[in-house]
Amino acid sequence: MRTTLASLIALLGSLFFLPAGCGGGATVTACPGGPDCACSDDKTCSCAENGGCGFDCLTDGCKLTCGAGATCEGSCGKDCKMSCPEGSSCTIDLGVDGDMTCKDADCDITASDEADITCDGGSCKVTCEGACDVSCIGDAVCEIKCAGDSEFKKIETAGKCEG
Repeated sequence: MRTTLASLIALLGSLFFLPAGCGGGATVTACPGGPDCACSDDKTCSCAENGGCGFDCLTDGCKLTCGAGATCEGSCGKDCKMSCPEGSSCTIDLGVDGDMTCKDADCDITASDEADITCDGGSCKVTCEGACDVSCIGDAVCEIKCAGDSEFKKIETAGKCEG
């Protein structure tokens, strides 16, 4: 019993006293993807080419980059910038006013209010939880689902959800 209580206290302490962000003095969960994830400060992280990374950057203004051929998943907070390049696979929860570029990659995005998503080649499946804009460029295959929709809709060049 004493060991369990000590473990619980340690866990609660780590949840409430570690700063949030993407690296540096950030929480351990900021880059849980292991050695493939590197952070240059508490708001800027990248995943190595062909790597596998988890991002969890919930502070404002994070910049996350998934390397070519990598698999990235996670979430980022308000005004986040996310990039998913050629051959990558990204599953991201994008915060309010977030921007995501998916270029020749496979992206599955849950977007908060006022998000902007650009899909240039590859495929994008976007679930908008509020107002969001999706641009579909080149030979990209794009689908959008607005709040209240029961199914995804295919879009050719652009899609928009009203909040």
